[in-house]
Amino acid sequence: MVKRAIVNGIEMDYAEFGDGSGTLVVLPGISFRKVTNSVGFLKNTFKMFMQDYKIYVFDRRNNIGEHYSVYDMAEDTFCVMKHLGINKADIYGASQGGMMAMCIAAEHPETVERMVLGSTAPCANEDIITLCDSWIKAAGERHRADLADLFVKAVYSEKTANAMKRGFLLFAETFTDEELDRFSVLADAIRSFSVVDKLGQIKASTLVIGCYGDKVVGAQASLDIAEKLNCEIYMYDDSYGHSVYDEAPDFYKRVFDFLNPDQQR
Repeated sequence: MVKRAIVNGIEMDYAEFGDGSGTLVVLPGISFRKVTNSVGFLKNTFKMFMQDYKIYVFDRRNNIGEHYSVYDMAEDTFCVMKHLGINKADIYGASQGGMMAMCIAAEHPETVERMVLGSTAPCANEDIITLCDSWIKAAGERHRADLADLFVKAVYSEKTANAMKRGFLLFAETFTDEELDRFSVLADAIRSFSVVDKLGQIKASTLVIGCYGDKVVGAQASLDIAEKLNCEIYMYDDSYGHSVYDEAPDFYKRVFDFLNPDQQR
């Protein structure tokens, strides 16, 4: 079910589903459309979690401005979590959502029980900035086909990119100017992101999942986070891409097993 929270000037949509006693907060990566538009997909993705968790998938705030940092996103999400009575939760963050998760875990360590970080980075390196610049340029010039091509090739493995390229190009033609502007703001936020100096504040038990085929943040980013946190890490080989969470069939089982070590499936 999609709901809307309004608190402290923040208007944020979120999906809520599942019947379990635990709480799982899901922070997705950057997207062209609100993730809450795809509740059916979300429920299917997290179906193995629904018996054990009440799951909250948070979108970014609706009323974003021209400048909206990853820290702003994280604090907005934390504010809505508190508004909803979520005082302690497991958190799964993917890509930009992983950046947000690290911010929440660093600034509000009492809130995060366990954390899984998928395909994310502790800061923006030159490759990330160059990629985001290319996305922002294509979006700003309304070159939807170019943006779709750049995005798919960067985010997915070559095999998956080739399989979905035509469909994604057709999808991109439906992007509104407002959606492209919103995407550009979210992409720009990544360019200046860094949580490196605050990683030591994270207390949550953490699993990092990365991929040697990641062309967005690079494999080293996952290795660096795991080294700084002295935490568990699993690296997929280069047959997958940045969106290994969409490509690897066992990805979410790994997430579930880490969060629920006594009832692995």
